[in-house]
Amino acid sequence: MKKNILTVVLASILAFSMFGCGIEPSINESTTEIQEDTSKDVTAETPSEDKAEEVEPASEPLPEENTEENAEETSDAVADNEEVVFEGPDNKNVQFFEIPEGTTKIGDSAFQRCESLTDITIPDSVKELGPYAFNMCNSLTTISVPEGCEILCTQALGQCQNLTSVELPQSIRSIDIGAFAGDSSLAEITLPDRLDMLGQGVFMDCSSLTEIKIPVVEDIPKDAFEGTSLTKADIPEGVKTIGDGAFMCKESITELTLPTTLESIGNSAFRDQPLTELILPDGLTTIGESAFWGCSELTITLPESVSQIGNNAFIYCKVVRVPRSVLNSLGLREDGFQKSYADSTETTVEVIE
Repeated sequence: MKKNILTVVLASILAFSMFGCGIEPSINESTTEIQEDTSKDVTAETPSEDKAEEVEPASEPLPEENTEENAEETSDAVADNEEVVFEGPDNKNVQFFEIPEGTTKIGDSAFQRCESLTDITIPDSVKELGPYAFNMCNSLTTISVPEGCEILCTQALGQCQNLTSVELPQSIRSIDIGAFAGDSSLAEITLPDRLDMLGQGVFMDCSSLTEIKIPVVEDIPKDAFEGTSLTKADIPEGVKTIGDGAFMCKESITELTLPTTLESIGNSAFRDQPLTELILPDGLTTIGESAFWGCSELTITLPESVSQIGNNAFIYCKVVRVPRSVLNSLGLREDGFQKSYADSTETTVEVIE
């Protein structure tokens, strides 16, 4: 009996000590299982020595793209390649206008019919005046195109009826069709010494234009000075062709100088001009139809190089002096020459032996 009581007391003390410490056998087992699983996971994720050797080192950080140096280079590239076009003012009744700095082209018809415009400021950045840019600006009296501008397009300053003076820089290389056509008050214009291209009818009907320094250009185009009042045409060395009607002025040219480089004179090129004496240069091969029609006071001498002459080239001229070699090359006698090229009782043909 005592033995049983002692056994119960010992068991109670043991149980009390275990529960007093908060320890249960089942919890211990569960915790062990979790620890074992965790241990397995950690072991699985730990790379082997071989695998660790295969891991590539982290790459160096990329340089910043928008550094000041890069930004400047990008800006310059855009500036070099970008065309900045000014399309025109919002108000067509504007009187004074300053085109923004940085503009490279004045756009097509930008100021066309701005009939109140009296003063325009063009920045040095402008390289081109587009087609009809200032066409019909009838209150504009003077304009200065800045150094650096290279191109005047078709009718860029045409039909400006009160424009009296134009200053162009030496940088101009191309003046296109009718750029100043119809500027009936234009009396003074400064052209560059040399041009790559001069357009057809460029000064057509500039009736107040009495003198101009003709630039060096290979071809003086058709109708270039038709309707002007030029009194003198000093055509520089380098010019090879004079186009149809190029100097069909208002019966005004009394002095004409032709270059030794000249090869061709077009149809009606000097028709009805009050010239008195002219010796055509050696090297000239072609004279167009009616080239000197109506030059009633003119005594003209042809060079031996001439091989082609258009009908009525010298009709109504006073005297035509032609080398015998030219008659032979054309297969004509004196009377045949007169009938073909100077069929008028007012014209005398003299043969140079």
